Amino acid sequence: LTFIDDQLKLITENLKGSAIKLEEFKKTSKTVNLSSKAENIIRQMSESETKLAEISIELEMLGTLYEQVKSGKNLESISVAGVGMGQSSLSGMIKELQDAIMKKRILREDYTEMYPEVRKLAKTIAEQKKLIISTIKSLNKSIKERKELIEKSILEQQKLLNKVPADERMFGQLQRKFVVNEKIYSYLLEKRSETAIIKESTVSKNRIIDEALTPAFPIKPKRKLIVLVGLILGLVLGIALAFLREFLDDRIKSEEDSS
Repeated sequence: LTFIDDQLKLITENLKGSAIKLEEFKKTSKTVNLSSKAENIIRQMSESETKLAEISIELEMLGTLYEQVKSGKNLESISVAGVGMGQSSLSGMIKELQDAIMKKRILREDYTEMYPEVRKLAKTIAEQKKLIISTIKSLNKSIKERKELIEKSILEQQKLLNKVPADERMFGQLQRKFVVNEKIYSYLLEKRSETAIIKESTVSKNRIIDEALTPAFPIKPKRKLIVLVGLILGLVLGIALAFLREFLDDRIKSEEDSS
C-alpha cells in the first residue's frame, strides 16, 4: 500500500505535467488533429506503454515479495495484492505457509523445537518458502520476457511514428504521454482500492494509544521483603523446633529428671 501511494504521488505529478504540455502545444500550434495513420500508431503505442508501466510495477512488487519471503521476516503479514500474473497460485502457497507458521507458533507455547510435530512444521515451512521463492523467480522471468516483447513493439511503433510530419508527431507524443499517465493513474487507483480492502480484512483494528511506562527498578520480586520474611520465618521455625525437640526429649540429664 505504501509502494502504491508513492507511485500515485509520482504519476499524479507526471499527469499534471503532461496535461499542461499538451495544452500549451495546442495553443501554440495549429496542428490539433491527427491523421488516421498517426492516430492508430499513437493508440497502439499508448496501449503498449501502459502495459509496460503495469509490468514494471508488477516486477517491483514481486521483488518486494521475494525479499520478504527470503528474509523470513513478518511472513504472517505478506500478501500478493498488486501482483497480477500468477496471483492465484502464489496466494494459495502463501496461505499454506502462513497456516504452518501459526500452527508452529501455537505448539511452541507448550513444546520445544525438538518436539516431532514442531520439527515437522519447521520442515514444511522451509519447503514452502523454497517453493514460493522458486515460483516468484519463474514468474519474474516470464514477466521480463513479456516486458522485452513490449519494448521491442514500442521501438517498431516509434520508427513508424518518426515518418509522420514533425508537428503531428510532436502532438501525438504529447497526447500519448497524457493518455498513458491517465491510464496508469487509474490502474494504481484500482490496485490501491484492492490492497486497502485486503488490509482492512487482515490487519487488526487495535491501535496503541499510549506506550507502556518502563519502571526504574523491578516491581517483583521484592528482595528486601523476601529476605525479611525469610529471617522472621527462620527465627520462628528455629525457636519452635528447639522447643519441640526439648519437649520430646525424654532422656535423663539431671537428678530432677529421674524423680
